[in-house]
Amino acid sequence: LPSLGSKSAPTKFARNYEDVKIFLRRYDRLCKAYNVRDAEKCERIIDYCSRSVVRLIESLQSYRDDWAQLYEDLLEFYDADLKETRYNVRDIRKLAKKWYKKKISNLRTWKKYQREFITISGWLVSKRKLTMDEEAVYFWHGINKTLRRRIESTYVARNASVDLTQAFSIEAINKIAQVIFTRNWFNTNLIDSDH
Repeated sequence: LPSLGSKSAPTKFARNYEDVKIFLRRYDRLCKAYNVRDAEKCERIIDYCSRSVVRLIESLQSYRDDWAQLYEDLLEFYDADLKETRYNVRDIRKLAKKWYKKKISNLRTWKKYQREFITISGWLVSKRKLTMDEEAVYFWHGINKTLRRRIESTYVARNASVDLTQAFSIEAINKIAQVIFTRNWFNTNLIDSDH
């Protein structure tokens, strides 16, 4: 097996729950590529771990010769499941409430809102903890009242037969916000300009 730090070696595992699954998958693939037997996988894994991780591994019964169990033990002890519960619906509500109180008056702030929102909502949607319709509703609720009115009036003007019982899509909201916050608006440099 390649030594720690070489190009084909996995990054040193230092007990981060977010890294444990990735580390174990890479290490396992590496061992398969080098035709390493399970007992040797157990023995050699410590070459790619921090001292504190090595201390734990060496104290586990599975370290002796049970690679499948050692794999599961490491996932368990380093709380790999925590990565699967990174966000919950309460987090998206809290974010929407926080942003509702903020004034978004330029494209940079708008994009910051989008990034923060999508980071949480995208994860929740991918884990089926939030539907796309719910995502759109929370996105809308995170926009302050003044900007929401501007977006809504533009949306309704563009879509005369709009169904106001359905949330506007994030994509549609974003397109309108991009126009509202255009950086090179013709009157940007005028003295009394709102842009």
